[in-house]
Amino acid sequence: MYWFFPENYGFSFRTLRAIGNCHYGQGEFGEIAQVIERIKNDDYNSWCEEWKRMGDKCMDEGADAEKKGNMYTSCFAYNRATSYYHLSQFFLPYDDPQKLPLYFNVLKCFEKGTRLDKPCPERVQIPYESSYLYAYFVPSDNVAEGEKSPCIVWFGGLDSTAEEVYYCIAKDLTRRGMSVLLVDGPGQGASIRLNHIHSRYDYEVAGTAAFDYLVTRSDVDLDRVGLMAWSMGGYYAPRIACFEPRYHALVTYGAIFDYGEVWNARPDNHPMIPYIKWIFNKKTIEEARAEVARCNFRGGELSNIKCPVLICHCDADQQQASRDNAQRLIDGMVNSSDRTFHIFTREEGGCEHVSGDNMSHANAIAGDWFRKIFNIQ
Repeated sequence: MYWFFPENYGFSFRTLRAIGNCHYGQGEFGEIAQVIERIKNDDYNSWCEEWKRMGDKCMDEGADAEKKGNMYTSCFAYNRATSYYHLSQFFLPYDDPQKLPLYFNVLKCFEKGTRLDKPCPERVQIPYESSYLYAYFVPSDNVAEGEKSPCIVWFGGLDSTAEEVYYCIAKDLTRRGMSVLLVDGPGQGASIRLNHIHSRYDYEVAGTAAFDYLVTRSDVDLDRVGLMAWSMGGYYAPRIACFEPRYHALVTYGAIFDYGEVWNARPDNHPMIPYIKWIFNKKTIEEARAEVARCNFRGGELSNIKCPVLICHCDADQQQASRDNAQRLIDGMVNSSDRTFHIFTREEGGCEHVSGDNMSHANAIAGDWFRKIFNIQ
């Protein structure tokens, strides 16, 4: 990976992702270049301020174009603002007073930016215990009215949001004949920010809630429902598949057999420690580490999985578990009807964390795999 900020992997990786999002209409390279040349290396306040500045500029452009009736121009500006506001809040501590207002800007710009999309994402609520999970349902591009389509249920990772994933994942799936349910699961996106629903090691509770929601829809083929996730979702999604047999296929970008092992190798000043404490609702690092240690498959649960699986490992990934950790995950799925372990190399591309260096290539691999499994013509 090219390091846009010497010695700061986090800044460099998020910049790489921002550039990749240009492909999905969520950025302009020139705007990104303007931002990063103003950010001071290792200065998190500078990071927040400069991305916010560009987000404000694009949101103003969107509002001005809207007043003039130039809706395509307006939507494109709002889509870019969605990305820039997301980046602005990304490294802020969860209790920083700027974090929630910036996230509300993400939601506002996402709603305005996607108004002309066909199909248009539908905001939905998934009943969950005494509350609900936030989600978007995105219909397939090419399903006829009254017909049912295969559906992919998406859960994110440690720090992703459904809005982010809509652009860089969902559109590549819907154009391949699948609808997508983008879920902000426990500890993710709006579900933790607005409903204060924290993460849990037994993520199958959320997975079952998502499937139960699909049962209420008349436009989903319940015999062709897949499950997909990335990053920490490389634990969440396989965990769901272990205990919720109604899912018929599983894909992960990244794979985690033992998340406790991953965090044992990280120091107490790791930049994501505050996130771990927040999403698991723990006050101390020790409590958070103890909760993360429960996220493993050492009890043999993986043998419960019978559906086809595609587990992707990114060979240059500096955030995820090692190849050995990923290999142990797929090796444990001994009863899967079809196991594929795809390793994205530097030569192939898509080798950085969650294939952030070449998302469209990774989506082609996963999307075409789903099309084969679900016999989508």
